[in-house]
Amino acid sequence: MRGLIYKDVQLFIRSIDKRLMLIAAAIIAFILIKLGALGGLYATVMFAYTIGLLNMMCFDLDEKAGWKKYQLALPVSSFQIVAAKYASVLCTLVLSLIGSFVFNGIASAITSNFNIVIWGLSMAGAIAIPLIWTDIFLPLTYCFGFRTAQSVGILAAILTADGTTPITWNIIGGTLPESLTLNETTGKISGTPTAAGTA
Repeated sequence: MRGLIYKDVQLFIRSIDKRLMLIAAAIIAFILIKLGALGGLYATVMFAYTIGLLNMMCFDLDEKAGWKKYQLALPVSSFQIVAAKYASVLCTLVLSLIGSFVFNGIASAITSNFNIVIWGLSMAGAIAIPLIWTDIFLPLTYCFGFRTAQSVGILAAILTADGTTPITWNIIGGTLPESLTLNETTGKISGTPTAAGTA
């Protein structure tokens, strides 16, 4: 089984597109500079999605290589093959957590503000996002193939993107001037400022 995990981790490393990483690095740098204390959280979410997508691309590479016919000849069970894929995804979570730590460290250094809630959310997102992608995508890929799983994933995203999920807004750091209020349902700030605030 170690060989299967090694194969999947190596496939993950080889599937990293250098141009994609340069684009992602530029966007993450922009996010860190523009979003202040929340920059680390947003950068972590983007990086975690990238890790999840790279894991999914490994499934595609397996299918293109015709891996299914080779795995039938291996002296391991189907359970061990699927378990090795999940174990390789757990290995990539280390990269996601390191990215979260670095991004939040940079955001904290830029803003001179350490917010334990943002760090906690970032670390949770760094773990949860790639796992959710894998938990949904791997069983579909294993049973129906990559293209079918990709189509089902797109369809699920369209069906759940109805905009009815309740979104709430709140202030994480700092305060509004006394005469301004935040509507937690709409995100609208209303009132007339009577004094300068701080950010």
